[in-house]
Amino acid sequence: MFVLKSVVHYVDGHSVDVVSDQWSLGQWARYANTHGMNGDPKDAGYLSILFLRYCAYATLFRDSVATGRPTFETWDKTVIEVEQVDDEPVDVDPTNPAASGDS
Repeated sequence: MFVLKSVVHYVDGHSVDVVSDQWSLGQWARYANTHGMNGDPKDAGYLSILFLRYCAYATLFRDSVATGRPTFETWDKTVIEVEQVDDEPVDVDPTNPAASGDS
């Protein structure tokens, strides 16, 4: 199962833990395809960074798809870094895949 744990660090100084899943990966692939990019997260450099950022964005705003959410570009301006955390196993609650704990 695809699970990606990361920490979003915002310009205003706060951070949020995020656990992305296959749905977020699919959203990234759709975004990359729509914007003429190779959506392979294993590509080095810029696409890898964009992949982390977009998966975090898709996860954070998963429940806002129908009710409205900021564009990725608007949200991305508020983020300093999305840091991948892979030092411990991730326990995903299947009833709430965006939940990942408090920051």
